[in-house]
Amino acid sequence: MSIEPTDKQANELAGFRQAGLTKDHSQVPALLAALKNPPERFYTFTALHALAQIGATEALPAVNSLLATSHDIDLVNYAVAAKARILAESGAQAVKDPKARARAKLAALYQGTSLTPEALNGAAKVYQVYASTPGEPTPIGVYVMREAADILYQEGVASSTVETTPPDYLLDPASALKVRLAPLSHQNRVTTIIDELASDKVKPGEYRYELQLIGDENMKASRIIGNQLAIMDAHPEEYTSAGFANLFEASRGIGDKGQAALLKHFMDDEPERGHTAGAAYLDADKGIQRQFAIGY
Repeated sequence: MSIEPTDKQANELAGFRQAGLTKDHSQVPALLAALKNPPERFYTFTALHALAQIGATEALPAVNSLLATSHDIDLVNYAVAAKARILAESGAQAVKDPKARARAKLAALYQGTSLTPEALNGAAKVYQVYASTPGEPTPIGVYVMREAADILYQEGVASSTVETTPPDYLLDPASALKVRLAPLSHQNRVTTIIDELASDKVKPGEYRYELQLIGDENMKASRIIGNQLAIMDAHPEEYTSAGFANLFEASRGIGDKGQAALLKHFMDDEPERGHTAGAAYLDADKGIQRQFAIGY
């Protein structure tokens, strides 16, 4: 389920994601270096996403170059959305109110791509038909919808409070998850996802995106995962093997060495549970933070 770069690359990608989430402008040179000379394709998407979240206008020449020269249709589609997001973020930096800031960013995002919410819906409906086909590019409209959802998620505001005619985010599970969680506090986002993973009641299409959002919360999420696993260990009859496996996999997105002993305990459990716990233990023991969704 997780993207499998080398251990060193995994932690470097996790650092790039954190740079975007925290809007750490000091990391822009490193992100630009990864964008211009990526060792692997997933570096390009990860660097682009972080630069877009930061609103790093100094990245625009590199993005324009990518748009002009790349033959990777999926990457070009994402770069169109990322460029508009860069301009949207940079243009709203002076706005203090989160709701007003979200409105300004969303308006700029749509203007920068010349797409309307209705156009995003159309793209998402088309994508539903072939989303599971290997090698098929994601439409620009779907990437724009995901950037819009990420704006709501990062600003912590409900779509209904800032959008009069929003796109139908439910058409895209990746977008729907962030919009659903956006109004919640970080603590409640984590507990909501962990409850769904533990009870194996994840909404269709949201699994890997839930894992990624848990990984993004880092050590705050690790403590809650550890507490939940301890509860499940005490009452295993109340949970399924899938519920245990979901939390083991979620822990791989964090790589918390402090959880290695707990994960090792589960390695001696039933074969299926022990196998999934083993992979999580190895990552935790080495402090490796895996990624589950790029450009998200």
